[in-house]
Amino acid sequence: MGNDKLKDYIKHHRQEFEEEGPPKQIWEALDKRLPSGSAKVISWKRIVPQILKIAASVFILLSVGAGMGVYFSSHNKDLSAIIHNPTERREFQEATSYFTSQIDSKLLELKQYEPNSAVLEDFNQIDQVSSELKLEMLKNTDQDQDILIKQMMRQYQQKLNILNKILEKLQESKQPNLNKTEKKLTDDTLRL
Repeated sequence: MGNDKLKDYIKHHRQEFEEEGPPKQIWEALDKRLPSGSAKVISWKRIVPQILKIAASVFILLSVGAGMGVYFSSHNKDLSAIIHNPTERREFQEATSYFTSQIDSKLLELKQYEPNSAVLEDFNQIDQVSSELKLEMLKNTDQDQDILIKQMMRQYQQKLNILNKILEKLQESKQPNLNKTEKKLTDDTLRL
């Protein structure tokens, strides 16, 4: 029965359903609520050139990066080949043998003075650092070889300088004692 009433209502008011749309007042109210300004229409003519510019920039950056990578990798190989070449390392080997022979002779000279154990411990620490540098040089065959070699040479030089200073101080401390004993002997002989 409820269905018949609906059908009857639609038949009688059919004209009201077929109007053009909602009244103008509703559309005006909706217009006021919407943000002002016209809707932007996206044009492919504007987007495509921007996308192409970005793609070209990325391509140029990647090309420059790849070129630099190739250049530097070949340059580093040349340096590592020079360092690992035994004829190029002759200077390093000669300097190492010179410093080790000088240090060994100074250590022998120092042992005559019977140094205290603290001095020998300090030299053992220097030797440990030297061996660590040598291990680092063997591990990093491509990186920072020149820096490691310079550090090793500097360390040899420092060790030799320290030994020379210690020997000078020991010799200075022994000489006044010798002079005092000589004076005593001369004083004693003069008294006789």
